[in-house]
Amino acid sequence: MTNDGAVQIWRASDIYFEYSGIECTGFVEIAYDNSRPIKHTKSTIKGVVGFDVTYREPSFQITMNGNSPELTEISDMCENEELGDFTYRAPNLLVKGYDCMLSTINPGRIAEKTPTVIIPGLALKISEKWGRQVA
Repeated sequence: MTNDGAVQIWRASDIYFEYSGIECTGFVEIAYDNSRPIKHTKSTIKGVVGFDVTYREPSFQITMNGNSPELTEISDMCENEELGDFTYRAPNLLVKGYDCMLSTINPGRIAEKTPTVIIPGLALKISEKWGRQVA
């Protein structure tokens, strides 16, 4: 990672992603939602009196290059409804998904260029670790 004042740039070699023990060299990006649904508890007399915290429903979306050699194995896991784990590592961030199931592999629009493939899924748990000591 380089640091030019306030702007930080990650080198591609700083990023690592694996799904179910398969290192994904064609990995492009990951998006995930690990938010805890929370809302106010209200009383008709007192107004806001507390919080209603419900359980998380972790989800994620992986984007990979359409010519990634790992897509064959990942596609088989999706088709066979196999559970897997993922690990995403970047400078100062480690994200792990546990007991994940992929819902589909979507090539999006197929044209002259190799498409990026979008792979959404659900997890039973997603953990995040922030800071310099993630490895």
